[in-house]
Amino acid sequence: MAFPMPKRLLLPATSVHSGALVYDNWQLAKASPDAWGIEIEHYLFTDAHIVDVCTAGPYEMLYTGAIWEESPRPSHTLRIQYHLRDDEQDKLETKADRYTGMWLPDEWAALLSLSLGVRVKAGGSVREFRPGEDPRGLPLMLQGRWRPPPIPLPHTQAILPGLPERPASLTDPAVLTRFHEVSPSQSVALVKAARSYQEAIWNVEAEPEQTWLRLVAAVEAAAVEWDPLSADPVERFRLAQPQAADLLTREGGEALLGSIAEYLAPYMGATRKFLDFLTTFRPEPPTIRPDFGLYNYENIQAYQRGLKRIYDYRSRALHAGTPMPRPMCLPPMRWGDGQYIETSIGLASSSFGSTWATEDLPMMLHTFEHIVRGALLGWWQSLVPSAPTSTT
Repeated sequence: MAFPMPKRLLLPATSVHSGALVYDNWQLAKASPDAWGIEIEHYLFTDAHIVDVCTAGPYEMLYTGAIWEESPRPSHTLRIQYHLRDDEQDKLETKADRYTGMWLPDEWAALLSLSLGVRVKAGGSVREFRPGEDPRGLPLMLQGRWRPPPIPLPHTQAILPGLPERPASLTDPAVLTRFHEVSPSQSVALVKAARSYQEAIWNVEAEPEQTWLRLVAAVEAAAVEWDPLSADPVERFRLAQPQAADLLTREGGEALLGSIAEYLAPYMGATRKFLDFLTTFRPEPPTIRPDFGLYNYENIQAYQRGLKRIYDYRSRALHAGTPMPRPMCLPPMRWGDGQYIETSIGLASSSFGSTWATEDLPMMLHTFEHIVRGALLGWWQSLVPSAPTSTT
């Protein structure tokens, strides 16, 4: 919902209407810092322990002191200086290049969730400040969503162990405070990826299958924008279909492989972008790991093989209605000194009348979340290279 601004406070026409809303508002604030119309406060809800404050451009996060056990709790108030105007909403033609499905506070909360690796969502408006009116502000309860939906609690053991306890400080995500430095199209891709990540971890205990799909979607949102130079069709085919590539080479040599690869090149793009992105921005393994059941981050072929299997499962889920394998949606097993295994162990796993060999269960969900978030932050950092970040 867009908040009306008094006519006398409308900003002059501007070309800054091509990025995500939270980005365009920041650009307008930089161009005319004294020309804002209203400030509106929104609660930020989380189950993480965040107690510090932060100011970045027209966005300010204030600690509320909410320390009770209820989750999600309104730990911070997000105060936004609104610089956007609604002059483009009167046009009749479709224009949705920067559509993210969210308004400013929601986009900011999604970016915060990704940058910190914790659950954060924005609630509805709670207070509004208008120039020339009561300096204490006016209570405001709009949008019919004063607070976000509850966070499902794990029945016994968490699927993403330690998520609420992750160390989170508003002084850490330098990429967030420099979000305004990326390009307009990059801002849209980052917000889309952040939203998918935010939704993935918010409801993971209730819908782990959807978490897998949303994490893949988060990578795709970034990879489509990032997409480097087009890879050689043969190499792309070998990466996506190694067994088929070997068969074609045996039957018809490199000429047949080249012809088939060239023909199928337009259909191999999605897999290639997914794998290339997660390989280019491959994060370091977690600092604390188990003694057994480790995922192979070091061997590129093994690393990509597991990720390709996940992408195949995701495609089957979307196009054939086949759910993600149940064993990959369960809480990870503790091993050794209490750390959680990163991959399936043993020879095979069975569930709901089906069986999967261990090699077809490449990693647990918490491992994939670490890879996806680390890669997304790696790309984000590459857009503002002097901004350090953390994937703790």
